Amino acid sequence: MPIRISRQKLTDVIVDGVTTVRNTANRVSVPRYIKNMGTVTVPAGATYTDISDADADDNYTVLVEVGWNTTVWVDNKTSGSFRINFGTAVPSGGRTVRWVKVRNL
Repeated sequence: MPIRISRQKLTDVIVDGVTTVRNTANRVSVPRYIKNMGTVTVPAGATYTDISDADADDNYTVLVEVGWNTTVWVDNKTSGSFRINFGTAVPSGGRTVRWVKVRNL
């Protein structure tokens, strides 16, 4: 059964990191946890950046925002770091990359 949530409730989850999302019958809860977030400046020509960020294990998902037209994927996840890869190298002048780490359920 799909869980329906309002846009505001989803925003609350992202902002506070510990809100419980419930279905319409208010019987099933799904906690979401924002573990950490950050911004890193990546130099021109780079095809990846390694992020050091300690965690209990590698049971998390990383959401990434970049400022140029490229594909992005995350690998090399460990309890201490992860790698953000770029399909197209960072353009001249370098770019800022923002990331959010969310604990998996």
